[in-house]
Amino acid sequence: MSYFEKSKFSLLLILVFFVINVYSNEYKSKEERLSQAFGYIYGQEYSLAKIEKIYPELKGDILKSRLKFKSSFGNAQKNIELELNKVMGDYFNSYKSKIKLQLNEVLDNQSYDKEAVINFLKEVNNHAEGNIESPIKETLLSYEYINSPHKEFLNGFTKTFQSKGHPKAKGVDFQVSVPESWLQEEGNRPNVIQKFTSENGKGFESVILMVKNIPLDEDYKITDQELDELFSNDGLKEFVPEGGKYISGKPITIDRYKGGMLEFEQTLERLDLQIKMRGIHFITVIGHKMIFVQCMLGALIGEINTDDEFKKFQPLFRLIGNSIIIQDKYIGKDINRSEKNNRLENTGYESLRKNASKKLDEGIGRICVFFLLILIYIIFKTIQWFVIKTKISEDLIIKAKKNIKNLGKYALIWALIQIISSLIFITSWGVGNLIIMFIIGSLVSFLGYKLYKKESLSLKPIISIFTITATFVFVIPIIAILFLIQNENSFGLLGFLWIKFFNMIEIIRFGPAFLTLILCFYSISSMFSYLKIKNSLN
Repeated sequence: MSYFEKSKFSLLLILVFFVINVYSNEYKSKEERLSQAFGYIYGQEYSLAKIEKIYPELKGDILKSRLKFKSSFGNAQKNIELELNKVMGDYFNSYKSKIKLQLNEVLDNQSYDKEAVINFLKEVNNHAEGNIESPIKETLLSYEYINSPHKEFLNGFTKTFQSKGHPKAKGVDFQVSVPESWLQEEGNRPNVIQKFTSENGKGFESVILMVKNIPLDEDYKITDQELDELFSNDGLKEFVPEGGKYISGKPITIDRYKGGMLEFEQTLERLDLQIKMRGIHFITVIGHKMIFVQCMLGALIGEINTDDEFKKFQPLFRLIGNSIIIQDKYIGKDINRSEKNNRLENTGYESLRKNASKKLDEGIGRICVFFLLILIYIIFKTIQWFVIKTKISEDLIIKAKKNIKNLGKYALIWALIQIISSLIFITSWGVGNLIIMFIIGSLVSFLGYKLYKKESLSLKPIISIFTITATFVFVIPIIAILFLIQNENSFGLLGFLWIKFFNMIEIIRFGPAFLTLILCFYSISSMFSYLKIKNSLN
């Protein structure tokens, strides 16, 4: 039997996703995920019904597989269908009919080898145990436990995150378990290690993991009395953000260490929107570090009943808090020593890396556009050069001189804009930027004035202007590339030092990149013009 025959029923479920495109072009994100999961379940059930007709002797095995899957995801099937019916309205029946029609077309053309059928039943049993591809699995789990989210955790559908080795963990090694259906993402703030969001990133609930430094002397040891005061009722109130409402707080034990559990709510305003947030925070102290596991619910006022939703998720939040495990070997001074030995990585390294990545993306785009324009221009000018080389008219010489004069004019404009922009963006860190731009701007202004007013036919001012502006186009991406290959080698170290220097003088604010590209373009054009003039003089 061929591999295709053995796996044909797995391929059938992939074909079901093709059917879903009938719907996915008309609705977005959440509805797409629901329709995918619905198509997955519907296609599997339809395949089982078809097999049952062809092989009635397998009816018992088919029934076992069907019941096993329904025991795991029966609620998901029902809840997804209800949600899609609500979202699609009258279109839902038409949608189901289209899926049924296309499934009939696919299944009717299949050859049902018995061994392949038995393998398919084994796959259905595996699906029942949660062996389903993402993001369908996450959608099924979300809607299977939509009314009792803590049961997903209790039934073993969890994933564990460990902070060991993460640069934002500051040397602390702890782990937390969350539901498997929640989307895991890197934190986008300095102290946020990881973020998890319900419904595979589309829900209102989230868990945020944070580690913050406690500003104490390295040799200072926090006493038990201080910890008791910190996690007392009054002490926990101090953690409530400004404008927040304290609900409750009490001292707890987190993996044998003193900690606190804080519950509060807050209403935030963004433009004309009001967002209500409510959460439970689990807090503990390890050495000179404070660990936060923040379980939050947030939604626009009127979008959902946040009080009822929070009550539904409260048991799950407590299970997540109870899952915190702290590794003993990273406690106390070991953390401080580890952080001290890795100070570069734990402080500025990650921030610099992100800046370098951003500049690299911007720079690669500029370089690609620049090279494309230059390539087209060089091809055009090369052809033109061979055509006019033997016959250079007076009119052509006049145009060439005018081109060089225009370079001078645009160089003056470029220098003026760079200096003005450096004045606008001047900060306590931008003094170097201002000084450098005055030096470079003055040089470009002088060269531009020389070309524009004196109509100099020297190649040196043209090459100088091109060198300066080309540096603006290329230097940042090259430095970023060196930095991004940061490793234990000289190139990585060089890249790190250079990107740190360029961050300090804020070179990214030197002016519009498009203007710099234009000036580079005119510089090359002027070089061709200079060659034309020189050829005519010879």
